[in-house]
Amino acid sequence: MTSSSVRTVALAAALLTSIATALPAAASADPRLTTASPAAEGTAPAPLDPAPLDPAPLDPAQPTATPTAPPAADQPLTEPEPEVVPEPEPAPEGADAPSAPTDVPAIAALEMPPQGYNGEVRGAVGAWAGFANGRIPASVMCSPAWATRHLFRCDANRALAELNAAYRSAFGVNLSLTSSYRSYDEQVRLKQLKPTLAATPGTSNHGWGLAVDLGGGVQNFGSPQHNWMRANANRFGFFHPRWAQINGSLPEAWHWEYAGAVASGRTDQARGLAMELTRTQPWDGVAERACLGDLWQRASRWDRAAAGAGDLRGIPQLSMSALYGSRWATSSAATTYLQNPQTQIERGLAAVTDRFAGPCRALTGIPMAKVRHPYLSAATVPQGTPVTLRATTYGTLHWKLEVTDARTNVVLHRSSGTAVEGGPGVEATWNGRTLTGKVVGTGPYRFTVTGTDGHSGTPVAPWSGVVGVTGSQVPPVVAAAPLVGDLRFVPITPARVLDTRPEAQSVGPASRLDVVVAGVHGVPADAKAVALNVTAVSPAGPTHLRAWPAGRPIPNSSVLNTDQNRSATAAGVAVGVGGQGKVSLYNDAGSAHLVVDVTGYWTTAGGVGYGALAEPARVLDTRTTGVVPAPGAPVTVPVAGRAGVPADATAVVVNVTSARSRGNGNVAVVPQGRAVTTSTVNHLPGNDVANHATVALRNGRLDVHAAGGTGHVVVDVVGWYGPGGAARFTPIQPTRAIDTRGTGVPVGPADTLTVPVVASTGIPRDAVAAAVTLTATRQSAAATYLTTWGTGAERPGTSVLNTGHGRDQANLAIVRLGEGGSADVYNNAGTTDVVLDVTGYFRRP
Repeated sequence: MTSSSVRTVALAAALLTSIATALPAAASADPRLTTASPAAEGTAPAPLDPAPLDPAPLDPAQPTATPTAPPAADQPLTEPEPEVVPEPEPAPEGADAPSAPTDVPAIAALEMPPQGYNGEVRGAVGAWAGFANGRIPASVMCSPAWATRHLFRCDANRALAELNAAYRSAFGVNLSLTSSYRSYDEQVRLKQLKPTLAATPGTSNHGWGLAVDLGGGVQNFGSPQHNWMRANANRFGFFHPRWAQINGSLPEAWHWEYAGAVASGRTDQARGLAMELTRTQPWDGVAERACLGDLWQRASRWDRAAAGAGDLRGIPQLSMSALYGSRWATSSAATTYLQNPQTQIERGLAAVTDRFAGPCRALTGIPMAKVRHPYLSAATVPQGTPVTLRATTYGTLHWKLEVTDARTNVVLHRSSGTAVEGGPGVEATWNGRTLTGKVVGTGPYRFTVTGTDGHSGTPVAPWSGVVGVTGSQVPPVVAAAPLVGDLRFVPITPARVLDTRPEAQSVGPASRLDVVVAGVHGVPADAKAVALNVTAVSPAGPTHLRAWPAGRPIPNSSVLNTDQNRSATAAGVAVGVGGQGKVSLYNDAGSAHLVVDVTGYWTTAGGVGYGALAEPARVLDTRTTGVVPAPGAPVTVPVAGRAGVPADATAVVVNVTSARSRGNGNVAVVPQGRAVTTSTVNHLPGNDVANHATVALRNGRLDVHAAGGTGHVVVDVVGWYGPGGAARFTPIQPTRAIDTRGTGVPVGPADTLTVPVVASTGIPRDAVAAAVTLTATRQSAAATYLTTWGTGAERPGTSVLNTGHGRDQANLAIVRLGEGGSADVYNNAGTTDVVLDVTGYFRRP
């Protein structure tokens, strides 16, 4: 035996030992906006359903749906959900594919041969080639020669070609393929079409290129074609999942999946899978993958025919039963190991990579430096707690570490060094602070190690891991300031007074943040109230925000509701200025970044009064004009002198709606010609979402800008400020006027609710309008919209907010008060609980 052979045997033995050793022995939501009955004081509320939903019509618009976020590439899959075939499908590929028979026999009369492998254990599926489910590019997949529009993982495609050859010998035609690889977007579309049947997007085996839907007779239980597949598919590594069988939870005769050697017991298919999985290694050449595949095959010492029945289903065992004896094969550890082929294969590949890097390097001459066995000192830490990363390496590695806010990619730490195999490894500590020394806020933070091989300078595969920082922020309460009434308004160019993102100062659960709004950005120190736009960015889960004058008690009302399915949610706020010129913001659950923009202020010195329009006036609707704002190409909207707005108006109160956007982004409404430094409403892709704002006019005009995903924009004017405005504003401590959950009677479809605003909040009887936050919750319809107006007047043809089931939505409204100081609220579809909070009022002095 040569010295190299001795070394290989020794390495294989070490591999067996290493694998044997490795064997395995909710946020609360707004208590005023919950899905349960109102909780007793001090009781934790039930969380709101965060599922993404179809959009509400914009008076009305055709609804679409918001995709759910896909699981991370390394997230383990659970038991597969039933798959469905989208309808209608294009004609199956393969010119000689026969049409599907229609004379399907009754179930009781069907006789079908048994299937050897039924999917009692999952096949080898999971992230491969470094891509997530539904995110795999065509360049790393393969197509059948007779059906080139279909894509599969390449080892599955090879097996399918063999299966097709046998099928063609039996029936004289090719297999009829109706569906194969499905992108994440295709999975989303299918979930929209059949929400109760389709798999959750990002979990379908179609998204791994390992599932195929068949026609040509296979789609009918008991047909000759279906029976042939049951009798023969296992030989080629395919199987009919138990849930899809005739007595399964969702019978689908057409749906088949590839499990490779797990179903067929074929050594060549095990090697084919190894070759596919090795694509995740830090080299790309064919020779390197072939080397690792050969070594895996050699190390596994696995051959089903030689192993016999003792190795159960032919899963690669690395001769575990031979090594540890027959009693091991019946142990609980063996059962766990045998029933998780993906785990076996991944562990086997990792061990082979660890132990056989030397032979591959000698064969190919390519350096194999890489990060090995990275370890973070903690998965979660309190704010300000250091975290250490340690790792070993192969070869000599020049490494760099960056720590970033996982939600914004803002860099918080950098370090570097050189690690040597068998010597000093990677070791670096982040102190939990920013580059400027600030303790970071709560949320996820990503550690990323990159580097180059010490000999060739070749970049190595990066590694990353995430640490969660926990904690809440509750600063001392400032002294309160008295609220002053009968104020006039001064509009300003929108200015940003808070953005927690650049310094990673995200706000944690049950946390308060006091924001200075007076004495900054053109707002005088003696301002008595401000018009704000508050935005929650990248929330960790369902939460709500409250806003009130600093120094006063926290109110029992919210101004904004959001969840993890919305990248950013904005809400207009009219609020009094509290102690030290501050406004307080409270985040209920999880963590989120906050952005606050000011668009004007109310004062006792100077300014102009408010005038409400008899009914809202639509001044822009790009769905009808066809002119959509784009980055660098705003749409200018004349406002003054139109639709009841006086020619000398200095500002307007508008409801701005982003409709049917095709991606994340925002709409910004600013005075004509002014630079964009803030946003007005954030897109909710595929949905309609609105926000109320007060915007200064320049030359009597507004500019409407868009950033990110394209979409339509609607702008409705509800009131104006100018020399002729007679009404003046008085801020109050936010007060709840109505919450229909307490009554047990939601607002029904096409139904109107009358809210006695004056009587329920104690504002003066001579108030002509109120600043309110209107919130919809517990909606039964997939899409609806709400609008509000003064009681006794005709309902306007515009909406205030758009929403749907599972998506709590709030929006500011300046609503005229009608008969008896009341306002009406209209719900378009389904049933909806309505919450209305008052933050101030207007009256003529």
